[in-house]
Amino acid sequence: MIDVAVLGGGPSAEREISLRSAAAVAQALPAQRFRVTPIRVESDGRFLVGSIGDESLFTAPHDRDRRPPSDEAGRVLCGWLESARGDADSEAQVVFPALHGSYGEDGVVQGLLLAHRVAFVGSSVGASALALDKVTSRQFVQSLGLPVAPAVLSLPPHQNGSVLGEVAERLGWPVFAKLDSSGSSLGVERVDSADRLAAFLDSAGLHRVIIEAALDGLEVSVPVLGNRGESLRVLTPVGIRPKGREFFDHTAKYDPSACEELVPPPGVDPELIHLVQDLARTAHRLVGCDGVSRSDFILTEDGPVFLEINTIPGLTEESLLPKCAAHDGLPFSELCALLVELALRAERPEACFDRSASEAHR
Repeated sequence: MIDVAVLGGGPSAEREISLRSAAAVAQALPAQRFRVTPIRVESDGRFLVGSIGDESLFTAPHDRDRRPPSDEAGRVLCGWLESARGDADSEAQVVFPALHGSYGEDGVVQGLLLAHRVAFVGSSVGASALALDKVTSRQFVQSLGLPVAPAVLSLPPHQNGSVLGEVAERLGWPVFAKLDSSGSSLGVERVDSADRLAAFLDSAGLHRVIIEAALDGLEVSVPVLGNRGESLRVLTPVGIRPKGREFFDHTAKYDPSACEELVPPPGVDPELIHLVQDLARTAHRLVGCDGVSRSDFILTEDGPVFLEINTIPGLTEESLLPKCAAHDGLPFSELCALLVELALRAERPEACFDRSASEAHR
């Protein structure tokens, strides 16, 4: 029996989507192979532990009676580990972070898990932090040959006058303005005038803002499965067509009636499908991802253009990764089980401990 702690919630703006992803994962992992403990991360950083196999923690309202004796993150994890390791039926322990956005996708939780010698699903600290940072990841993959949209960077304190002039001269309108670290299309706005861009920059605070030219074409998303140093499985892309919206925004992502998502993308030449799959594989390797990634592209007349890479894709019933996996013969329960298996196989070269030596002295 493999013990899996599923983490959901967190303090980011994507908290509610994270709770939905966590509930779906907890329910999907086959009970005959996995013993699942739900752990809800509250907005204030506290960790709340639920009963084994009870994913209702992710949907229940706040309940102080469910708080553990100490709800500090490290102590909660250590308590769960000691309990699992003390059970003769426990073969291994894995944490499955279903935490979207900052705190969960930016390497913070991954660093905590590394420090506590816990295997976990997904990418490690460096890849997680790089992928969530839209500015740095864009510059990184561009420097290594991936095509990206023309863009202007605005740094705090934002100098609206010079930035607006550069955008008008180099990019024209409309453009996409993106905060440096956000997900689920939060912190992204399609801007069609200098006034709207100025308002976006005024609200950006200390965030860096990347302002990209709005390119014509079909948006596609390509999931990749596998660890560093292993052969990778690239899934069939999904084509994304928002209905009555300017782009694939937060509403379109999670309202089935607001977007058409088709696997494979209709009307796309097979050679172009293979090309965008190769680019997604390259992005996964360049960033140093483990377990799973999902790269987003625009298919323009001149070829695919990289938008961003996600290290903890959504795992709700509306999410893109499960749809692509199902199309390729990988049901959701098997997908979740595979991600746990990949976590157990992952080598973490940046880890500050030797897991084999640690296990030998347990």
